[in-house]
Amino acid sequence: DPSFHLAPIIGRVLLGLITKAVTAPFAWIGSMFGGGQQLSYVDFAAGSATLREADQQKIARLAKALSAHPQLRLDIPLHTVGVADDRALAQQALVQAVAQASAPASGPGQGPGTRGPERAAGATRSRRGRGAVTGTPPSRRLVALEMIYRRQFHADPDYPAGLDPGQPSAAAPSAQPPAQDPRVDWLERQLLPKFVPSGAQRTALGRERADAVEAAVLANKELTPERVFLTDRLSGGGPAGVSRM
Repeated sequence: DPSFHLAPIIGRVLLGLITKAVTAPFAWIGSMFGGGQQLSYVDFAAGSATLREADQQKIARLAKALSAHPQLRLDIPLHTVGVADDRALAQQALVQAVAQASAPASGPGQGPGTRGPERAAGATRSRRGRGAVTGTPPSRRLVALEMIYRRQFHADPDYPAGLDPGQPSAAAPSAQPPAQDPRVDWLERQLLPKFVPSGAQRTALGRERADAVEAAVLANKELTPERVFLTDRLSGGGPAGVSRM
């Protein structure tokens, strides 16, 4: 065909490649180095700043692409925190509080295996007339949770009627061992709102995640730190239970 010209077709192809590189850079990089659009994000488990192995491999491919294209730079958001993180951070704080409250104490008339709060918890149950637990030493976790409850609410736990150790908790998952004291579940549900993370804790988690990604990128020694920027941006979303950067 005398009217056919190849130059306009080549021009459209080149324009399409440039447009794709500008509007979807990670998809463009992924088409060359593997990973596709998935190279644009990593997922963190709720409350964690640890990179999964799959995401470490993804970052390694991204770093290789950055090394091959010196004109590219990478932005890493400093604020990747979601709703699932709030609950996970609260649970972590409660676990830490329980561990501290459960630590053996020693003092005058109190050996390492004997705790004043444990005796106090037993006295509380006696006053409530809970004959079902008479003579049964309370679990250390239950004792610690009751102690924390008193500190937070300045009162003894007001357990719902019929909440005895031998009865299953209606809110507990079916996979829970039958020996689990249902009062533990009740206490944890009451206490978790008291351990909602502060803004500083959320910021610290976001910073830890950004640092983890930056370190994984710069593990490629061909890259210089000047090509990686920690930016004051918000990031999030992704599947339930994870925070996506």
